[in-house]
Amino acid sequence: MRIIGLLLFMIVYGIDIERIPTTNPPPSSRIFPIMESFPSYDCIIVYSGNSNPSTIYNDIWLFNITLFQWERLSPSNDEAPVPRYNGGSFKSESKRLLYIFGGMSQSGPLNDLWCFQADGSLWEKVLTKGNIPPSRMRFGYDSYNDEYGNSIFAVFGGITGSGTDNSLYLLNITTWTWKAMKPTNLPPKLEGPSLRYYDKKLYLAGGYATYLKDPNIKTTFYYDLSTNDWVNITTSKTYSPRLHQGNFIYKDEWYLMTGYSLPKSSLDTTWYKLDLTSSSYDWVEVQMTEDTENITRQDSYGYGISGDMAFTFAGNKIPDISNRLVIYNLKNEIITYYALPEDTSPSPRMYHSLEPMGRHLYTFGGLSDNGELLNDLWLYDTIDDYWQIKVPIGDIPSKRHSYASASDGDHMLIWGGNGQEGYLNDGYFYNINTNTYVALTYKGKNPSPRVGACIVMHEENIYLYGGLTNAGLSDEFWYYSINTQTYKLLDSGNSNGPGPLIYPRCSLSTTVSNLIYVLYGESEDLYPTNEIYGFNAKSLKWKQFYSIDTSIYAKSRAAVLKLPNIVIAAGGESEATYPTNGIYAYNIKSDQWTFFGVLPYSTFGPASTYFKNYFYIHGGGTAEYTLLRFSVPSNKFIKIDLKSLCTTADDCDFTCSPGTFNSSSSCEVCEAGTYSGEFGKSSCTPCTKGKYGPHDGTTTGDMCYPCQQGQFNDKEGKSYCNDCPGGATCNIGSLTYNYNITDYNDTFVQPAIYKTNQETVAKNNLITGVVVGALGCLVILSLIIVRRNRKHLLSCDLYSEMHNHFERELMYIKRRKIGGVFGIMFIFIAIAIIEISFVNYLKKNVFETKSLVPLVVLKQDVSKFEGNFYITITLMNYGGTCVNYNSLNEMTCPSSISHTIDGINGNWEEQDCELLDNGDCVITINCVKCSINTQGNIFYTMDDSNGYTSGFIVNVTSSSSIPGKASSYKTAVLPDNNYLFFGGTTVIYYDMVPSYYEDTINNNNDTGYHVDLKQVSSTGTQYQAFELGYAFINYLELELDLNRNGLVTNKGAKQTFIMLISSLLGSVFAVLGILGGIMKQTEDIWLKINKLVNHEKKVVKSRKNAENIFSAYGGWMNNNDEEEGMSAGSSGPINNNIEK
Repeated sequence: MRIIGLLLFMIVYGIDIERIPTTNPPPSSRIFPIMESFPSYDCIIVYSGNSNPSTIYNDIWLFNITLFQWERLSPSNDEAPVPRYNGGSFKSESKRLLYIFGGMSQSGPLNDLWCFQADGSLWEKVLTKGNIPPSRMRFGYDSYNDEYGNSIFAVFGGITGSGTDNSLYLLNITTWTWKAMKPTNLPPKLEGPSLRYYDKKLYLAGGYATYLKDPNIKTTFYYDLSTNDWVNITTSKTYSPRLHQGNFIYKDEWYLMTGYSLPKSSLDTTWYKLDLTSSSYDWVEVQMTEDTENITRQDSYGYGISGDMAFTFAGNKIPDISNRLVIYNLKNEIITYYALPEDTSPSPRMYHSLEPMGRHLYTFGGLSDNGELLNDLWLYDTIDDYWQIKVPIGDIPSKRHSYASASDGDHMLIWGGNGQEGYLNDGYFYNINTNTYVALTYKGKNPSPRVGACIVMHEENIYLYGGLTNAGLSDEFWYYSINTQTYKLLDSGNSNGPGPLIYPRCSLSTTVSNLIYVLYGESEDLYPTNEIYGFNAKSLKWKQFYSIDTSIYAKSRAAVLKLPNIVIAAGGESEATYPTNGIYAYNIKSDQWTFFGVLPYSTFGPASTYFKNYFYIHGGGTAEYTLLRFSVPSNKFIKIDLKSLCTTADDCDFTCSPGTFNSSSSCEVCEAGTYSGEFGKSSCTPCTKGKYGPHDGTTTGDMCYPCQQGQFNDKEGKSYCNDCPGGATCNIGSLTYNYNITDYNDTFVQPAIYKTNQETVAKNNLITGVVVGALGCLVILSLIIVRRNRKHLLSCDLYSEMHNHFERELMYIKRRKIGGVFGIMFIFIAIAIIEISFVNYLKKNVFETKSLVPLVVLKQDVSKFEGNFYITITLMNYGGTCVNYNSLNEMTCPSSISHTIDGINGNWEEQDCELLDNGDCVITINCVKCSINTQGNIFYTMDDSNGYTSGFIVNVTSSSSIPGKASSYKTAVLPDNNYLFFGGTTVIYYDMVPSYYEDTINNNNDTGYHVDLKQVSSTGTQYQAFELGYAFINYLELELDLNRNGLVTNKGAKQTFIMLISSLLGSVFAVLGILGGIMKQTEDIWLKINKLVNHEKKVVKSRKNAENIFSAYGGWMNNNDEEEGMSAGSSGPINNNIEK
């Protein structure tokens, strides 16, 4: 793909130095190119143009909007249009076809039509028919689809062989047939007008009418395709005259861009827009950011629009012509813009930086030719070997050179330097994922402005040393914490250190924690030093590794590289006078210097870095023999293969860089989804589940990002995440999907008001009555039915005094069986009454009252409120280390998860941590007999570089004063969609109501707390997954505020036991009396019935006796009657006897 300019210096040690040439240059400067955008393919195609009357192009180029790269397309056939400029064009988006029409060639105007197939890089001439327009240039044109679905290309005016024109031609692209329109009310004959289609009309504006008295056109027309008429819609609010301008329609508004103003004889950079949905047709001026660098001052350019961006390329910027591509952001009310440099690799520069992030190297700003300051940002792809300009957003650093820079993972820091207004002390983070700068903020004091300092960065720690301030050279060693956003001066004026320096090189030790190396530099007398010091940021002590007063190795402003055991310096200068190009290495272990050869050129103040096994050096100042050229920097780019210096692979100190691994004595880049954070690794570490790594050459696990909302990853080492299945949910950072939709609404549990279960009591009473009644019936029936048992009824008679029923009879105490039956009934009824009464006494005899009492009043009776606290904190999809495992393989909390407690007194148990299968980290902490002062705080710190979470779920439970009851409140605090909590403190506010319980039944009392949410939680800092490098710690605070009122619960009995006994006695004796009365009445009725029955029996018996007597005398009497002639009914002696 690339042509390598290889310059090898095979010196003593056979060192390989490779020149990396500039690649993919843009099209050459030109005017009147043809340009069409293809939004579906994120590209722009540019064709033709001319740089002077004798130089006309027919080259064709493609610009990749995503990569910001130019690519020249080479047609695969010999047939091609003649070179031209000032033509027109249209496109077929779906087929990636570019059509060009007309224009100006060496031999004059043209009217031919050509098609370029971008996919096959093939030109084809298109033959048309009908009313073919005469040859022309500088005409207005546009393409559209009519109401019948035909694709139409419209051409108006321009310059023909016979002069300017005002005719309108329409080309049916389906049939390739031209049609000359013959409308009424023609506009003026124009060259360089703008023509645009909108809602069945062709709008016309701008241009130049040479034959008019006032050729400077400010009119606006539209051509009604339905009526075949031109209509003049010019109002008093119109645009300033112009020609050779660009134009486009964006969100129903027609924009006129920069053009050439003949009245002013200069470029007019004012933009205008016309609302095509309004009937007023008034042009208004477009608001744009101030153009201090004449970026928009051009005409005769190519133009196009893609999405929310408009583009211009090349053109006349007077007095020169340009090949600059300008990008306009149309999204905001005020249009912003950015011009790509007119080259595709960094321009010559010095005092800049080269920072590795992934497989790419980034360079920013620097000092260019003749003292020009820069702030552009470039990316170099170490694998595909190309430069790419970056167009970042956010807090863009000002132009500067000699700044301090460092990178860690996916972000780079730019700090201080020399700017347009002097020395600087501001800082900016750049994130490669969001292409955004973020200004470094701080609290309290900060380092003074300085130039030529050095800086290192690792996770949340930033260390800064030296530099030149307005007060002179500095030896201050500063520390900045990203977590606290504060600076701290660690050391200054220490005689054991390297002393005041400018242009030193800082490097973080890979083997000793908290050790920062300070290498080389330049002292106050401009004398370069090759001293190597180390500063321990924990003990705040210096250690000297190497120093010599006079040495050929002493140099400053060199390309310096620190490997684990090797320090390499290439190029540089001596005493700000003599250039050097030697390459020297110092072995820290053996304390030996080695000369490895020379660079192919002298350089000082270059940018340098190390990736794979290559030492990259870019730009720097140049030299002419022994003369340093401070105003003539270079953009030369080389890489030195340090592996070529190794005699054997086993004895090689030039190990593979972070982001790579050693494979068969070569350094290979870690694939996406893996990372390597140290030198000389033999393999790369895979990203964990729930994360993915989109970048090659990743140097830290921080570049394994949580899966986005709606995605999950259940495997390690993935470069992408899977979409959540339909119907399932996946939170950010999910290890798996979940079909159970989690309810994150607040839930709480509070002790309920005491209530008797009336239904249960009634049911129990009913059962008691039925059981006792049934038993009583069984007993009575067994005594009655079984003959031998009947005698026992007499002993059960409780009513022996109630069996006297007849008047004028003596009263006797006697027992009867009926009395026994009713006595048994009384016994069982009494048992039921007693049991039910006792059950009701125990179950329904309780009353409870609750009331809120001011705490100051309640404390007169209660000296201290205590309760048992049970607190559970769930860190959803926690990115950091949740648990460690002890010797018994039991989960324990890591030291990175810690907490402090303030305002809560009690016996706190050791916290527990548990890692759930879904990636949640559950922290549990309990407290026995805890009491809260006015306000209690539990402050949790997750001090982990990956300590982000997709949400907090907190459950605070306290024992209530009511025995066996608890009060609990669970709440969830979630960030915005696709964001994570990381950095700032999330605060959850709880209202802790003291409670007091008094039970007069059981004669006890207790205290506790009732938990409620006091107010809406305060959410901490939120970042998207790609922005996590700006924070390295997470905080959660639980604020437990003591309520000013206390809840008092009183529990007592409705009646006393004596009252129960009294009522039972009354009830029992009442039942006894009632049953006695019933028994007496029953017995009385039974006796009366029995008496009647007995009387009847006596009558019957007397009659039978009489009949028997009559029967005895009956025969004699009958005979006597017959004899005496007496009738049976007459009176006689017998009847008299009977009567007697």
